[in-house]
Amino acid sequence: MSRPVFNNDAQTLIAWEDVGLAVRKAIADTLERPVEEILPESDLEKDLGLDSLAVIQASIRIEEQFHIPVLGWGTPEATFNTVNDLTALVASIRGAAVSGKEEQKSCQ
Repeated sequence: MSRPVFNNDAQTLIAWEDVGLAVRKAIADTLERPVEEILPESDLEKDLGLDSLAVIQASIRIEEQFHIPVLGWGTPEATFNTVNDLTALVASIRGAAVSGKEEQKSCQ
């Protein structure tokens, strides 16, 4: 089942899966790898090899896509290790209709 994510700029709902795909595409573009290799459960550092510069590059791509502030991601409450964590962060910044981590995991 698709979960809606409110897109503040367009005043429309976008699907959680679309947010996840956009995040995966941003990471794939940064790493110059096929998006199919970027799985929701992939660890950004251990599995994908993203270093701090690659995280910044991917976050800029995500900022351009969703118009969200990159600088706010450096706060302790904005920690993420996996692609799904990053998707959840982007969705929450965009105003996702998310009700807890268990629901997030069920959408993989």
